[in-house]
Amino acid sequence: MSYLVKMKLTTLFFILFGLPLMSISTFGFSFGGVYSDPNHPNCDRSIITTSNSEGEDFSTAYLYGTDAAGGKDCCCDGQTDKAWGPLTAIINGQNITVDFSAKGGPSNLTGHYNITENQIEWEDGNKWTKKTPIPQLSK
Repeated sequence: MSYLVKMKLTTLFFILFGLPLMSISTFGFSFGGVYSDPNHPNCDRSIITTSNSEGEDFSTAYLYGTDAAGGKDCCCDGQTDKAWGPLTAIINGQNITVDFSAKGGPSNLTGHYNITENQIEWEDGNKWTKKTPIPQLSK
């Protein structure tokens, strides 16, 4: 089974079976979900969050996704896409910082969750819009 198929099945499992309940922060939202990225059309980005440990002000998240075989600005086709992840992220309030260095990006890109627009606004100007929520994993 390909990595891409495993990633999609894992995401589907979390959506269908709700393991466990979705985490809604004190701000009334959760970073966990499937997002669209306008720089990579039809290439989903998934964020799976974990619960905070006692006394921590932050939580850890893991990002997975696909990129089109043709590179940036090309559309994913579901067959020749290149899967990536997990990438580690730290969530602190409405901010998320991700290490994209494993896929050639910055090691500490920060995004801010815009509750009104239901999207992550990255400091590089990109915006990921949430398509579907994903439940949180318990530690």
